[in-house]
Amino acid sequence: MQIHIDTVPVELKALHQWVLLKKELRNGKLTKIPYQVNGNRAKANDPNTWTDYQTVCNHRDRFSDIGFVFSKDDPYCGIYIHNCMDPGQHADLSKWAQPLILGGLGPVAYGEASISNYGVKFWTRAKLPDWMNKGKRKSILPAPSEIEVYHYGRHFTVTGKGMGEIKDGQDVIDAIMYLIQLSDDREIREIDLFNYYRKWHRIRQAAKEGNEGAQYLFNEAKPKKQLKSQRHLRPKPFLQGIKPKTEV
Repeated sequence: MQIHIDTVPVELKALHQWVLLKKELRNGKLTKIPYQVNGNRAKANDPNTWTDYQTVCNHRDRFSDIGFVFSKDDPYCGIYIHNCMDPGQHADLSKWAQPLILGGLGPVAYGEASISNYGVKFWTRAKLPDWMNKGKRKSILPAPSEIEVYHYGRHFTVTGKGMGEIKDGQDVIDAIMYLIQLSDDREIREIDLFNYYRKWHRIRQAAKEGNEGAQYLFNEAKPKKQLKSQRHLRPKPFLQGIKPKTEV
């Protein structure tokens, strides 16, 4: 695979957080396994098995791809939105993804099309809340799309076929965390999460407001049938320092 070196952000190339990737069958599925230059496996939780950008570029011909590893010591968060490109010659963004990508992540992140050209990966400056641990993969988007969000212990394949600039994206990430937390509740999943993306600026505001903003958004996107229990309209707080209000 050809790497478009000039478009990879300089700040990522300066870090000693790069691995080589090789496609291998794992449990019957083709998976990209991280490797070191010496042919030994690399580990996403072991910096001693990572190397610098120039080294992986020099040896990429012997492997499938190269990858960037997210670390607890760097300020970056990675977001991978699967199946957000409409199939076709021009691979345009799906309509549902446009507010999320063009209005949310695009202005604050470096983004690359995935190798399949059906998904988009982003790098921005942000941290995930403690309850997310290193991150997760969730199906909170219109099927068959999924979203992956990580800030350490994972790697992203890098192609260099991208654009944009890495900026502070904490408020956008907080909004995505908000949706992920809502989707963890079985009853709340009845709400059309697609409506949240069409009201992206309101999601971001609600993320900052915490529980009070949640009630407003639920009223906006409530399904036609009445929810059985109103207690689910108040999700758990997801931002550090926000405490739930106690009923009097």
